[in-house]
Amino acid sequence: MPLPAHVILQKAERLRFPGREGLLASALSGDRASLETIMAGAEPPLVDRLHRLGPAIFVRLRRAGFIQSEAPAWRSSFLRTAVTHLAIQATLRRVSEALGAANVAWAPIKGGDLCTRVYDQPEERPMVDLDVLISNEDYSVARAALEAGGFMSLERGERANRFVLDEGHCWHAKSPDGMLLELHTRLWGWVPEGIAEEALASATPDPSLGHTGRRIPLLHAFVIAALHAWSIPTPRPLLCWWDLARILQVAGSHLPEAVIETAGRYGIQLPVGLAAAQTAGLWRLPECERMASVLLSDLRWAETFAARRVFSRGTDALPLEGLCLARLVSRRTSRQGWKTVWRRLWAHAGIVEQSTPAEWPWWVRRAVHVLKGARIIRPRRNLRDRRPRRMGS
Repeated sequence: MPLPAHVILQKAERLRFPGREGLLASALSGDRASLETIMAGAEPPLVDRLHRLGPAIFVRLRRAGFIQSEAPAWRSSFLRTAVTHLAIQATLRRVSEALGAANVAWAPIKGGDLCTRVYDQPEERPMVDLDVLISNEDYSVARAALEAGGFMSLERGERANRFVLDEGHCWHAKSPDGMLLELHTRLWGWVPEGIAEEALASATPDPSLGHTGRRIPLLHAFVIAALHAWSIPTPRPLLCWWDLARILQVAGSHLPEAVIETAGRYGIQLPVGLAAAQTAGLWRLPECERMASVLLSDLRWAETFAARRVFSRGTDALPLEGLCLARLVSRRTSRQGWKTVWRRLWAHAGIVEQSTPAEWPWWVRRAVHVLKGARIIRPRRNLRDRRPRRMGS
């Protein structure tokens, strides 16, 4: 049975964490008592590693007058992000020049878009790469233009390049300055077809991005951010939900109805509704409460089970695999369908090629990857050289 609206809002209260998450959420809202508590006891590296909020907390501590010379760690967190943003802006200019010369329409998405649109200072929003969205038809032209502009492909081998075309959602490359670029032609395999295409088709020209650069509507920025949050391995950083709160605060009162309509049209009520509930629980935003109430009232039985698990144990109790399974059992559509489940164990050959040493025999490479998928061998994470990892996309 779907969750009644009053039960949803009642259960969402449990997501208002009294611990570190609640303290950080209050601090981001500018609560002086929370900022004093953080200044007295929180460890900046811990806030940075777990929740990626060091720069945003620094900005609020400085506004409140708490930052003095004895707080170098908070300042260092902000300065590291500021330096990364300078590199990201240089990469953005290279992308704009290359894709503009090739007459390819494109738009930044995720952090590269949100940092300048919904944050007071771009440096508040940490980034490790630049995500760019193009149409699938422009992929070959865009890739050739970027490689001619000095970008180096990180897809090694024929199988890896075939994966990008067959099942993947983006091409990974490194700029001449060493920054990572993800060139998206679609979203993740567990997401329905059409969302990325609709976002790009609805995008409006932005002269600051060159003559082919676009900005996607904040509606699609919210939906993509909500979906992306579930693609991040647990424990999920608080930054995921802070992005959503910032979008809502900038977009205005019309956004909730548009998100509800779009989520219902694509059958993504569960991930978007739970993301809205989490955001509402942390910042008490009436718009998020309304979205959560409407979307989570429209769940099917397997999705309702997943939602109850989140409300009883927290969002980290629902990994991406569980969310995908709940949607599939509920007969919700996705680009890869049931393949997203068995690809967890038997990945595309391109994924195996990317994540295992080339000198090993193929059967050994496949066996090792299967053991990693079954979590018998723990895979290593490397943020500097990321590859498509989970759920075959």
